[in-house]
Amino acid sequence: HKAQIAHQKMLWDKMTIYSDFFGTKSELLSKYEKLKEFDTYIATDEKKLNEIKNYIDQFSSNLPEPIMTSLKNDVAKMFNEHERFKNALQKIQKEIDDRLEMWKIYQENCDKLAQLLDETENNLKGFSFKPTLEEKREMQKHFHGIYTNLKEHENDFDSLSDKASDLIQSC
Repeated sequence: HKAQIAHQKMLWDKMTIYSDFFGTKSELLSKYEKLKEFDTYIATDEKKLNEIKNYIDQFSSNLPEPIMTSLKNDVAKMFNEHERFKNALQKIQKEIDDRLEMWKIYQENCDKLAQLLDETENNLKGFSFKPTLEEKREMQKHFHGIYTNLKEHENDFDSLSDKASDLIQSC
């Protein structure tokens, strides 16, 4: 069981390397993938711990009571440590997943606003000086509509700027 304790310590040390949930989107994705590899360790460790527990239960009649009590306490501690590790891993994965969701929302907002700017640019490309007053009034209405559309999305631009600041601070 000492090997199992050493193995759990090694897993804690490895997980600590990837527990930082700050960074760029690609860094977070890399950390998330590395943390997903721990799921294999968790399943294997649960199997090993159950084997140790079964082994102790099987041979409990052959050992003195104080030794059996000590072994059962050690196994219970290993199970508790394993649960603590599992919970910590899930918490880190959730924090990284939440941060990745922030990046996804940010990217969606960027794409939406980029599309708005492209549409606005296309609307402005058709500009040319008009000779008659009526045509000039139509152009004024057209430009006023473009201005109003941009003004309606002003909060979106501000929100995007705030999200960008938040994400940059977390890198």
